Amino acid sequence: MTEKQVLESIPKIIVRLGHAIEHLYQQGARFFWIQNTGPIGCLPYTLIYYPPKPDNTDQSGCVKSHNEVAQEFNRQLKEMVSQLRVQLPDAVLTYVDVYSAKYSLINKAKKYGFTNPLGYCCGHIGDYRLPCGKKATLNGKELYGASSCSKPETYISWDAIHYSHAANIWIADRILNGSHSDPPIPVTEACHKPVNSIERTYNCILTLNDISLIIFMILNSQIRTLFPQSKVSFNGIAAFQFNSVMAIHCLTKRQKSGDSHRYSDGLVILDVLAKKLRLPCLSAYLDSIGTNFRHGANFATGGSTIQPTDTRMYGIGYSPISLDVQLEEFKQFKARTIEVYYQDQSSYAKSNLPRPEEFSKALYTIDIGQNDLDAGFRSMTEKQIQKSIPKIISQLGHGIEQLYQQGARFFWIHNTGPIGCLPDHVILFPPKPDNVDQSGCVKSHNEMAQEFNKQLKEKVSHLRIQLLDAVLTYIDLYSAKYALINEAEKYGFSDPLGHCCGQLGAYPVHCGKRAIVNGSETAFLMAPIQTLPSPLLKHVTNLLTGKHELRKHSEHVQFLKPMMQLRGLHPLIITQEVGLPYLSAYLDAVGSNFTHGANFATAGSTIRDQNTTLLQGGFSPISLNFQWVEFNDFKRRTQIFRKEGSVFRALLPPEEHFSRALYTFDIGQNDLTAGYFLNMTTDEVRAYVPDVLDKFSNIIKYIYDRGGRWFWIHNTGPVGCLPYVMDRLLVTAAQVDKAGCADPFNQVAKFFNAELKKAVVQLRKSLPKAAITYVDVYSVKYDLISNAHKHGFEHPLRACCGHGGKYNYNRNLGCGGKKKIKGKEVVVGKACKDPSVRINWDGVHYTEAANKWVFDKIKDGAYSDPPIPLNMACHRL
Repeated sequence: MTEKQVLESIPKIIVRLGHAIEHLYQQGARFFWIQNTGPIGCLPYTLIYYPPKPDNTDQSGCVKSHNEVAQEFNRQLKEMVSQLRVQLPDAVLTYVDVYSAKYSLINKAKKYGFTNPLGYCCGHIGDYRLPCGKKATLNGKELYGASSCSKPETYISWDAIHYSHAANIWIADRILNGSHSDPPIPVTEACHKPVNSIERTYNCILTLNDISLIIFMILNSQIRTLFPQSKVSFNGIAAFQFNSVMAIHCLTKRQKSGDSHRYSDGLVILDVLAKKLRLPCLSAYLDSIGTNFRHGANFATGGSTIQPTDTRMYGIGYSPISLDVQLEEFKQFKARTIEVYYQDQSSYAKSNLPRPEEFSKALYTIDIGQNDLDAGFRSMTEKQIQKSIPKIISQLGHGIEQLYQQGARFFWIHNTGPIGCLPDHVILFPPKPDNVDQSGCVKSHNEMAQEFNKQLKEKVSHLRIQLLDAVLTYIDLYSAKYALINEAEKYGFSDPLGHCCGQLGAYPVHCGKRAIVNGSETAFLMAPIQTLPSPLLKHVTNLLTGKHELRKHSEHVQFLKPMMQLRGLHPLIITQEVGLPYLSAYLDAVGSNFTHGANFATAGSTIRDQNTTLLQGGFSPISLNFQWVEFNDFKRRTQIFRKEGSVFRALLPPEEHFSRALYTFDIGQNDLTAGYFLNMTTDEVRAYVPDVLDKFSNIIKYIYDRGGRWFWIHNTGPVGCLPYVMDRLLVTAAQVDKAGCADPFNQVAKFFNAELKKAVVQLRKSLPKAAITYVDVYSVKYDLISNAHKHGFEHPLRACCGHGGKYNYNRNLGCGGKKKIKGKEVVVGKACKDPSVRINWDGVHYTEAANKWVFDKIKDGAYSDPPIPLNMACHRL
């Protein structure tokens, strides 16, 4: 976008952030700590890739226009916080001007002991790009430009995008005491609300002897948990102190070697905050192994934004887990925690979950918005970015209001940092001389961050009026960060605009990543890190706990313990039929038990990555390759935690079970419908089937290489008989078969299945020690639909639960859908009277009765190749 477009997008971003805060409020959150965004125009990445002209360089050498966009974002964010204070009267919202802190650091870097405030410590940016943690061969010469600098403690930027360990400590020291907050209170007082000059105190910060401290955050966590290609910082709801999703140990000091699992060489600001408050490490919400949420939860994801991620932003590398999704996760977490807490009276549940009443006593901290500005700088004009800030701030304000409605009352709100001082911005948006500030940052970028912070502070003020019993603390993180960059040397830092790890430029290789340069693949210079994708929207999150039906076909790969071996149709039906307990979803972190296996399903998943977001296309970004990554990490980490003993040994499978397990697959249908929903012709859909199946075969081979030997593979069903397909994809009367289904789509499904069967035959040749069973689910399902009355079913092409139309299906008013009638919200997506005689449940999925009927037909092997029953699937013939 142009800078003008970026500015224009800010109001929308702020609005969404506001909505997210409102959601958290609705979930009971009352205390918020909201950081504005930093001077993006000072990031080395910005300066390198967007080199400013002389008139666009501020006094620090930053991209002036980028910082101006950040400032506009902050201005609107502050306004949104002020509005939320009015809307959420019993919430406390603290707006933190991180921008000012960051810009002060950059602008006076030498004063604070830093050198080269616009440089970075790790990596290389230039004619070729080698991110931190990499090596590469260029013209026959091996380069180590991605190794860290000799003195990281003198650098402000670590890898051109993120701040260094030393800089984060400096910034934290400036913002935690309240000097950059609105109101000007330290973080330890963020749960204190002054009312009529009398301070009302809430017990949200406790001593070490207390165990009821719960702290949730919306933040720039800088902890790597997903999306390995992301170039941006971490944002999301999270707790003060972290176990990253992949990290086994939390950080308490700088890492001298290996990977810290942070976008830093060690501690990030929130680590410092946790350390100062003497908090225990908190588990990530999406980590289901060895988690303990007694003191809070970490909802952070990489590269998240206030605005929902669209195709443009997702393609750049931003997380689909935007603020609204994080709020849904928080609501799910709260509801699930309360449910498990009261249902499970074991000491494990009591000692690993927060008390229901503690959600309203927690401190909710917020640090988000910089990525919204960054995304704008990459595709909009600065004017457009500035125009977008009010909406972004409004969205943030709405989010705070939602938290307030959820019971939240104490808020700690960071403003955004000097984005124009990030090496990433200094490199990508090299400022002209007149757009470089005194610290060498992109002046306009920092000004944008300052505008963002200005509006953010105003929003906090408004929220204080709206939410009378809330305490909102605004933190001027910008000033702290800028002071560090600006006076880096004074504080013992060098090269404040450089970065320590990674390389930017024509050949970018990010910190800790691999790359191919001139035909040579780079190698890790630091310990490699696995990545973990996350569930996307509410109905995806609901799948993880089995609470609701899904709108999209749920497709998956699943691991099961030997002789307790099935997954195909509906996981509950199959496990029940073979005497297994229900399997926990891999991404369900509350009350999970993986003794008998794990369910890696997500709603709307596909074999191939889809070039769209879930919000836009309805398909999950958790495609089969991501599910493989999840499985691979699950296998590795289960053994680590089993060695720790205690309850983990009883909840996780031993290592030998992975080679004795049955791995089941039921996926591919969404790959077909995805093409049709993009207006492809049948020939075009058929043309990409070979590529889909190549990717599928590769996953089977990966699991085989990890010891998997037994596979149970379903083909895809008659997609042309599903209400959601027939409702959206119209056909002529001549294209309707005798069962009333859309024949063209069923023919494509048959083609897919024929090619899948060929692929299975080839896999048997390639994997001699494997036993692969191909199950013809299509024939069974089509028989059920075409002979429904014979089998005791009725209305085979109509959804049992839905609303309106020929198929009782409306994608805008699905099962459980509501609409206003005479001013009153009424549920119109109601279930039919007797689901036991219906085949389709919600237009997409089969009913329990239909699933049982299909299972009874396939379990004996009559539809299998080779024709063996389920209980023989782990035997080679």
